[in-house]
Amino acid sequence: MTPDALGWNSELAHAWAGLAAHPPFAAAGDAAAGDPAVGEGRTRAARVIALHRGATVLHDTVREHILADHPGSAALGVAVGDWVVFDGARITAVLPRRGAVTRKEAGRGIATQVLAANLDRVLIVTSANQDLEPRRLDRMVAVAWEAGAQPVVVLSKSDLEPAAAEYAEALAARLVGVPVVVVHTRDEAGVAALLPYLRPGETTMLLGTSGVGKSTLLNLLAGEDRQAVREVRAHDDRGQHTTTHRELFLLPGDRGLMIDVPGIRELALALVGEGLERAFPDIVALAAGCRWVDCSHSNEPACAVQAAIAAGDLDPERLASLRVLLAEQVQLERRESPRTRHEGRRKARKRNLKARG
Repeated sequence: MTPDALGWNSELAHAWAGLAAHPPFAAAGDAAAGDPAVGEGRTRAARVIALHRGATVLHDTVREHILADHPGSAALGVAVGDWVVFDGARITAVLPRRGAVTRKEAGRGIATQVLAANLDRVLIVTSANQDLEPRRLDRMVAVAWEAGAQPVVVLSKSDLEPAAAEYAEALAARLVGVPVVVVHTRDEAGVAALLPYLRPGETTMLLGTSGVGKSTLLNLLAGEDRQAVREVRAHDDRGQHTTTHRELFLLPGDRGLMIDVPGIRELALALVGEGLERAFPDIVALAAGCRWVDCSHSNEPACAVQAAIAAGDLDPERLASLRVLLAEQVQLERRESPRTRHEGRRKARKRNLKARG
């Protein structure tokens, strides 16, 4: 496997040059000859391709390495998709991330969990027949933008819902700047609309709740069964949870890499910066026309956001969804240090998206 195919790029090469004078990779032929570049003590770059309970799996472009119960993975906060410095026995450092999909850990204050790192794109999968919740999609879109990745909403199981095309049209109008793709997973032709979003050397993440068809989608794009799947339940046409760990897969042809993670029941936002701005560009643009800088878009005179709602140009549900997410941010900022809270308020004022209350 070439470094480029595994997602290596010029930014990572620059970061590596600041750490070591020798090349980050060994050639496949050198491995067979026992080259020291693939032996103990010689550091090289490797990508984290799977995290299991008690084991971390790396790939250094030559072969996989399984580190059982590796303490360095937890200590360094290693995530699937990370590029790490590896000496043949342990991880010694994590190369700078381009971005990561994170969520707040339940019951742990402001602690966050990294689901996947170094992403180019996030396919937000939701089923047309049972799983369609626009507010959850707003949340996932914000998380994807915050990770520096392009969100793409995938409306799956379109063969089970006659109104799938209408749902897709409504979502495209709501999720400004986010492509909405309709698929089914009966055969490979059903996912052909996704191929323009899969590119060589780029990493795509599948994100969604359990049972929406992420593993089936991955298997079709891979051309073989990479993940176990189970039949949909007869009483509600929902799939059943099967993925139990996070893993990165190399897709065939020019389809790049794909990360699959277990279904997300609840995605609590971590502190975000530009993610909300990019998820709600319509409201950001309207808010710039409000008379008051700190307009809460409620009862103030000359509020451009409320004027748009009154004219039918903005769905009030869209503003309500944003307010829920902003309220979460306010709560998180209150748990941060005074310096971080000050910075958070400064950014909120700059965005002109202050939540009321």
